[in-house]
Amino acid sequence: MTAELNQMELATGLVGGLALFLFGMDIMTRALKQVAGATIRTLLARMTGNRFLGLFAGASLTAVIQSSSVTTVLLVGFISAGLMTTGQSVAVIFGANIGTTMTVQILAFKVSALALPLLSLGIFVSLIARRKVTREYGRIVLGLGMIFFGMTTMSDAMSP
Repeated sequence: MTAELNQMELATGLVGGLALFLFGMDIMTRALKQVAGATIRTLLARMTGNRFLGLFAGASLTAVIQSSSVTTVLLVGFISAGLMTTGQSVAVIFGANIGTTMTVQILAFKVSALALPLLSLGIFVSLIARRKVTREYGRIVLGLGMIFFGMTTMSDAMSP
């Protein structure tokens, strides 16, 4: 009975975590499309127009958020929202892989520590904001929190 329960916990943890991850990505992508004005497109074009700047941006972002997976998910969101091309994202992904090596050096930060605060902040802002743009920024934060929480849930399900 215990083995069946453990397998059920593993399956629900993985499927539930994946559902949170994908739903968070969907929320974040839709919100990015809503707030993506010319300013964001210009900024992303500047950061990714030069391969070295894209490499630096990817390494920096991954070092700060400590997850090349989240960096890649953000890039997928930007590509889905039409904010950047797949070609522009290649240098950023290479930079994210470099940033992963820096991540090992910075052990104080865990994505799981940010999941619930981001979820709370995102839902709070998206529910109380009067301006549509502010609500969409809240949804971006909410989506990122859901991505982090989904990753944490899947990781916890796989841990012994």
